[in-house]
Amino acid sequence: MFNVSISYYKRAWKIALATIKTHFWNYLLITAIALAASATVFLLPYAMLFMFGAHEMLIDEGRIDWRKLLKKMDQHTDYWKLLILYLVKGVIITAGYALLFVPGIILLIALLPLDYLIFHGTEVKMGVAIPASIDAMQGQKTKFFWTLIGFVLVGIIAYLILVMLILVIGFLPIVLAQIFFIIILVIAILLATIFYIMYRLVVVLFLRDVFTTVVTDVNE
Repeated sequence: MFNVSISYYKRAWKIALATIKTHFWNYLLITAIALAASATVFLLPYAMLFMFGAHEMLIDEGRIDWRKLLKKMDQHTDYWKLLILYLVKGVIITAGYALLFVPGIILLIALLPLDYLIFHGTEVKMGVAIPASIDAMQGQKTKFFWTLIGFVLVGIIAYLILVMLILVIGFLPIVLAQIFFIIILVIAILLATIFYIMYRLVVVLFLRDVFTTVVTDVNE
């Protein structure tokens, strides 16, 4: 199980580094726009699908063609159904977290394939997409949980290192402290970007393994 998680990390790390080297500013801009769009709630479904497609494109093509992604978004014409579906997903996960946190994690993982299913053509209906997502994760939740734990541990370690570096600034002269702060800020932005890219890539890689073939129709 741990070997599988490590293989995801390795594949995601290579793609993330290549993205940082060649498309860093484009990726940063696209991510910032998508996150801002998701914060509006009304654009949340399209932002989520856009980011899923962007990272799938990084895996397949090594770059993000935003024009192609926008054309893909045009195929999702059932806006209100899409919005309601994502709002219901959020309510389900939030309710799970309210019940002693652990159920929230389970539900979050159980609904993980929703972006994949919708992006690849599953009908936008709660009675179709949500059950399909839950069914797809049967027997897969533990595997992804341990993969998620790896990210949490790395995040905690990175956070502690940054905190220690910030504490060091207090003992430096003003000029050196300012320079040191800028360096830490740049490193923090780079690490956060790599961390985010890797997480999104691992999710896509994991779901591709769950769905051995592209889902085009799960309506029966």
